[in-house]
Amino acid sequence: MAMDVNPWSFGDTLATGDCMAATWDYHEISVLQIFLQQTIEDLRHKLTCTNMELEELRTNAHDEQQEAKETIRQLVELLELRTSERQARNRATLANGSDNRASPVSLECFPILQPMLL
Repeated sequence: MAMDVNPWSFGDTLATGDCMAATWDYHEISVLQIFLQQTIEDLRHKLTCTNMELEELRTNAHDEQQEAKETIRQLVELLELRTSERQARNRATLANGSDNRASPVSLECFPILQPMLL
């Protein structure tokens, strides 16, 4: 005998004590909704914290990049200063008519530098 569900018998089911099952299902759904809401709030909080951390990292990276650019600028200025000093020294040496450059003989103790002289 097949058990057919009569949609009109819902009232009889509640009257026989199955009301507790319907209430339990509602309670389970309510607990699930609370859990999901808490999970969503936790995820939003984590996302907010992650975004704040990312923004802080971006700011730090930008600051470090600016510091590196400033260091490079200072090094370029120093290089230009040393280059101009060397050029002035060379011009002064040529004007005096003497040649104070190091000779290859004095560099014999530095074999690594000898190929640079060629």
